[in-house]
Amino acid sequence: MEFNELSLLLLREDVGETYDAVARSAALAVGAEVCHLALYDAKAHELIARRPRYEAPGEAVPQYRLPPSPASARVIETGEPYVSNDPAHDPLYEPSVGQRGIRSILTVPVRYGEHILGLLYALNKPGGFTAEDARTLTALAGAAAVTLENVRLYGEERDRRVLNEGLSELSRALVCTHSEDLVLGTVLDHLRRVMRYDAAVALVFEGSLLRVAASRGGDPGFEVELDSVKPLALALKSTRPVVLGNLEATLARLGLRAVGGPVLVAPLVAAGEVLGAFLFVFEEYVILERDLHLAGAFADHGALFLEAGALLRREQHARARTAAAARITRLAVTRHEPDSLLQAVAPEILGLSGADRVVIYLAQPRSQILVPVAEAGAGPAEDDTIRQSRLDLRSGPFAPLALERRPLLFEGDACSRMPPFHGAASLLAIPLAPREEVLGAIVLA
Repeated sequence: MEFNELSLLLLREDVGETYDAVARSAALAVGAEVCHLALYDAKAHELIARRPRYEAPGEAVPQYRLPPSPASARVIETGEPYVSNDPAHDPLYEPSVGQRGIRSILTVPVRYGEHILGLLYALNKPGGFTAEDARTLTALAGAAAVTLENVRLYGEERDRRVLNEGLSELSRALVCTHSEDLVLGTVLDHLRRVMRYDAAVALVFEGSLLRVAASRGGDPGFEVELDSVKPLALALKSTRPVVLGNLEATLARLGLRAVGGPVLVAPLVAAGEVLGAFLFVFEEYVILERDLHLAGAFADHGALFLEAGALLRREQHARARTAAAARITRLAVTRHEPDSLLQAVAPEILGLSGADRVVIYLAQPRSQILVPVAEAGAGPAEDDTIRQSRLDLRSGPFAPLALERRPLLFEGDACSRMPPFHGAASLLAIPLAPREEVLGAIVLA
């Protein structure tokens, strides 16, 4: 028996990689054709197996979580081995077991103290299994249990180390960069070290839209309305990591195509507000409780960064407004002609608003027609079009500026009917009305 090989399992990083060594040692120990190891989840009363319970030639289709068969349930309940040298006629097995090429089965529990960690299945020994084989495999299962427990402890320690290192490195990234997308991508890279996801995205809210800020397995930049991805919307309301079923349609809309399987959703929550989420897709991996904890810890850290970034942007914007107001005040002191002053003010408004183009209009004496007097952001070819443009406050789309003296927002096709704003995605018209009379308007495109 290759007990020496079992000691090498301590050098492996997870239970999955110990499978072949344990199974091979067990099969050699009792002279079986093959041996399988399944871990036992006592809370869910399920077996976690890397391979099918009975692997028929050409049918090696993975099954990862499955309820114990009556024979397995008996071993779990009694803690004793169970031998069946004619499973096709054994009431604890399905009659079809013989059709799968199974002639004999020895099942023993893998126990650590009072806990059953899993089951070892030895299949097909010439002449059948004996009580001695059961004792031999039980002894080997005891050694395997110690190995699995040590691997589990090592895995927990490794997870703590990776988590601490990852959060420390992430903290440094938060301090050194203002790029949300870069930092969220760093989180995805760290989590790949401890979670075997096949694809992942980091999502951030921008108004009612969810934008893909970082992607592993797809392309960033995709945007979706939250209402259009209802399973994801419900998951975000929970404000804690949850596992959802297959979301192929939603994943495709987020730029993740040709992937499917369970999805771990970890909302990014700060001060009770959901700012976004991490989505991890697993095709051939059992999502564990520790994965939820790890994803939640990194999501909390990422959410704090997003919140800090929002506060920083608000502070920067407030400072920019104050600085712009100061510059405009200085311009007003040095420039006494309205047209000259407004032409100097237009670039300040453009930079402060983030718009692509700004045009300032003034009313003509005793007229409700506004004419352009200043602009910023337009190209030379557009100057003539801007100079010829007029805003009629008597009728048409800009009439509410005079009637209600409130900003007007136009979007989509409505902008294309308003020269010189052809091609603009949105248009904001702000009236200049310090009293009851509209003196002009600022239009941002």
